[in-house]
Amino acid sequence: MTDAKTHDQSYQGSFFALEIDALTLAWFTGCSGLSLEFDVTTFKEVVDAEKPTPYKTASIVLYDRLQTEIARFSLKACWPSKMSVSDLSSGSDDVMVEELTIQHEFLDWVKP
Repeated sequence: MTDAKTHDQSYQGSFFALEIDALTLAWFTGCSGLSLEFDVTTFKEVVDAEKPTPYKTASIVLYDRLQTEIARFSLKACWPSKMSVSDLSSGSDDVMVEELTIQHEFLDWVKP
């Protein structure tokens, strides 16, 4: 049986990275809203697209304080649906916050 205190220590002070198609694009200290939910969709007719949807494979990777990967959320068939940036002002020293919403069809929690 794993001691809860020892187990939780590996997540203290952790930080995260976003990988898309195995390329690390961003490092960050907070991430929220990782979930998977299905809505029922009814189609009246079938439409053939000219080009296939360019889905990507992405991962939210968790690292410990020593930059060792401790876990990852693998996102399959994903695409960006929203991006926003905090207000910008030359007279402010506030930190700029970027927010990216990624839709996905599959979520897998993987621990190395």
